[in-house]
Amino acid sequence: MLSPLQNYFHYSRGERRGTVALLIIITILLLFYFFRGWVFQENRSEVDIAKFESKITSFEAQKNAELSKQEIAYFMFDPNTIGVEEWKALGFSEKQAASIENYKASGAQFKVKKDVLKLFMVDEYKYAQLEPYIDLPTDYPDQQFEKYDDHGNYKDYDNETLDFTAYGILLAESKTPIYDGFDKLEGVHYTKKQGVYQYLLMPFENKADAEVALLEVSIPEAEIVELKTTKGYYPVANNSGQESIEKDYKELIIELNKADTTILKKLYGIGSGYAKRIVKYREALGGFVNLNQLSEVYGLKPETIENILPHLVLKNPNTKKINVNTATTDDLKAHPYIDWKVANSIVQIRNNYGKFASIDEITKSVLIDDELYNRLKPYLKAE
Repeated sequence: MLSPLQNYFHYSRGERRGTVALLIIITILLLFYFFRGWVFQENRSEVDIAKFESKITSFEAQKNAELSKQEIAYFMFDPNTIGVEEWKALGFSEKQAASIENYKASGAQFKVKKDVLKLFMVDEYKYAQLEPYIDLPTDYPDQQFEKYDDHGNYKDYDNETLDFTAYGILLAESKTPIYDGFDKLEGVHYTKKQGVYQYLLMPFENKADAEVALLEVSIPEAEIVELKTTKGYYPVANNSGQESIEKDYKELIIELNKADTTILKKLYGIGSGYAKRIVKYREALGGFVNLNQLSEVYGLKPETIENILPHLVLKNPNTKKINVNTATTDDLKAHPYIDWKVANSIVQIRNNYGKFASIDEITKSVLIDDELYNRLKPYLKAE
């Protein structure tokens, strides 16, 4: 007969079998729990990556769909001159537009189209959309040499690298042009670097000949230097020739609305680049009505304008006028004074109220104040 304690722990055969079966099941479950990560790891990773890639694809599709819904009416623009409203019209947020203007206010300038890519909010995709409408050169212009130097002397050579022997002479340095003594020599050339004139005499077969020529000019500050190139040095004339050139220049008067680039380049400080910009801007305007409009030509410095104004006139300006009763939005926004919003407002007013009886009626647009109207008036008509 079993004691009470033995009776408590006594199992029948069926109970022992059940206990063993339960232990086996528990063991299998524990093994599954600890090894399931190893068994199913590869399959689980594939599923997770697939889901992640699916979400990315969905997000990009949604983003592209939202971008495609944005109807941006692009227009020609100079990033140096437009403001917050124009940047917003080009698809930038107000915060981004303000950031761009702050960047410009810090002294930054856009000289070629790709300078726009310096803006952190402009990626390659956005730049591809903007690029056809950026009113800037595609590349930095190659250095070009004008037909006339700063002294007014005609340059009859290409001035790349002249063929000369190893030695040249730096005759002198001065903040003002020097001519005295050069009439004794041939082949005098000069350059101007940071406001200082440097005079070069060339060529000589040897250093001794160079020293003799230097003594004839009698410039004690001069020194003989060895040069590898004469690029950038231009020929100079003697003093008497300069007086004649200066007299002719003082009498030079140019009709600004009729002058081509060749004539404009006769003005001191106006080279091929500036001459082309002046003509291009004049054509975009439809003609100048005020000489002060030269300040609107991109890159033209105030001091240069001040120097050339005495040689410019406008005789009976006859501007090319845009008919506000037939012009499209594109026709209007092509004018430098009219951006897309102003052009669109004029067309919408015409569509809503009929043709304009006079150009004064464009002031119905809240975007056209008195100042803008007075600037536009010479270039518009209502017929």
